[in-house]
Amino acid sequence: MDTTDVYLHKQAASLIITFINLLKLDTVNIIGFSSGAMIGLYIITLKPALVNKIVLVSGQVSFSDSTRKFISALGGPDNFIMDANELSQIHGKKKGAVIARQFWNFRILYGDPSFTSDELKTIKTQTLVIHGDSDPIAPVGNALSMFKFIPGAHLWIIPYGEHIAIFLPGNQKEFLQKTLFFLKGHKQ
Repeated sequence: MDTTDVYLHKQAASLIITFINLLKLDTVNIIGFSSGAMIGLYIITLKPALVNKIVLVSGQVSFSDSTRKFISALGGPDNFIMDANELSQIHGKKKGAVIARQFWNFRILYGDPSFTSDELKTIKTQTLVIHGDSDPIAPVGNALSMFKFIPGAHLWIIPYGEHIAIFLPGNQKEFLQKTLFFLKGHKQ
């Protein structure tokens, strides 16, 4: 478990690449949500041949001022979207507290994530970008940048969708259908 107060997506990507190599897998498909999407972007830029297809959900190319303001408005790691009890129930008390501190510190973290349009243009991996149109954590402009600059990327913007749009009951079935359709090799 990463217990530092500063969580780095690029470092997490390197650890995951090491794990995939230990498993002796030639290629993988990745579905990444939020920080997982940013880690996925790092994986395909660090080791492009490793990833066959990738689904990026609610990801960011960089933390915007509005993202930093949103996190700052939460008032500290004890007042997050998922309160301390919920984080503790999901991850355990110690890990829940670490995750809360790491998320809180995203408001002052610069350079991770950081993907320029030139970097995105180098991605040759088949990519599906999914994003809520009213995501307060990761503004929809992030998805539009990914779609615009990743060659051949597919895009699904979820109307009235916030950060966790794919987990809402009305969107779960469509998310599964679109994602499986994409991963199985069908055109969007």
